[in-house]
Amino acid sequence: MDKKQEQALYNPKRDKSSPNEIELKARELDPKCLDNRQPSFAMTNRGELIPCCWVDCQQNRFDKDYQRLLSVSKIEDYDTIDEIVLTEEWINFTQNISNGIGFLGCYITCKKTDVANHKRENWYEDDGYSIDDLEVTPNKIRVVER
Repeated sequence: MDKKQEQALYNPKRDKSSPNEIELKARELDPKCLDNRQPSFAMTNRGELIPCCWVDCQQNRFDKDYQRLLSVSKIEDYDTIDEIVLTEEWINFTQNISNGIGFLGCYITCKKTDVANHKRENWYEDDGYSIDDLEVTPNKIRVVER
């Protein structure tokens, strides 16, 4: 990786249109990763384990706590995911997010709102049915007996 790439990934310059840190952290958090409304854990294209896919954003690259978490999250440096999440940095993150303190990106994605605005994907394994055998409604998929 050359110096320019390293600068862009690990020490980006702030965009003038980005929300100010004080404005962001004034928002109340409603972390979806703690109660399974949003699947937790994701992996960046740099091979780092992160709490969820939403935190892999430019905004978090400025957050010192996020940078500390990434410093111990390189998957290739560990044998198991448990070893990563049991590091001091991950334990601190979990305690902080439980108390409403998150990364900059958390205040954008998981700000408390009246209406849920998160996407959740459910994946189903192919059990050998064709699409003609399935009845799809907004809340369920069922096999149609023919």
